[in-house]
Amino acid sequence: MRTKLLNGKMRFATNREGVMHAFAIDLPQALFDFTKECLPYNELSTAEIFRRTKMLADSELALDVYLEAKTGVCRHMVLFLVGLFELLSKLGLTQGSMSVCRCYIPNLFSHAWARFEQEGSEALILDPAQNFIGSLENGGEMGKFVYDHELAKFLSAQ
Repeated sequence: MRTKLLNGKMRFATNREGVMHAFAIDLPQALFDFTKECLPYNELSTAEIFRRTKMLADSELALDVYLEAKTGVCRHMVLFLVGLFELLSKLGLTQGSMSVCRCYIPNLFSHAWARFEQEGSEALILDPAQNFIGSLENGGEMGKFVYDHELAKFLSAQ
């Protein structure tokens, strides 16, 4: 935010309310970028991490393990992103709501992303694994097939 303010790309009142409002508006993009930095998408590295644990298939492994290895896939990225949003929400630093979304089509594929909704604004899709942040309408073929699929599930973070 500071860089955007200094570069003239963002304007806000420099009182507490102005800073809080600007922070909440900029938050989805900041969480998206931070997630990609902390958990770069890499299927091979993620699978290797799980193999090294020698856990049974479909066992759960703490997100911390992937964060320490600095790798993940869509589900890790989205759980991290929405988890950060939840923590900031508990501190009163958010506006709107964020959901974990998943589309599972048996024997075809599974994918996870986040959905941010704020009153008066169009829903925002945050899909760090596919490097996409935008409206459903701007999601292209992926948006038409996955984000709006009849099997897509939305799990509220609040």
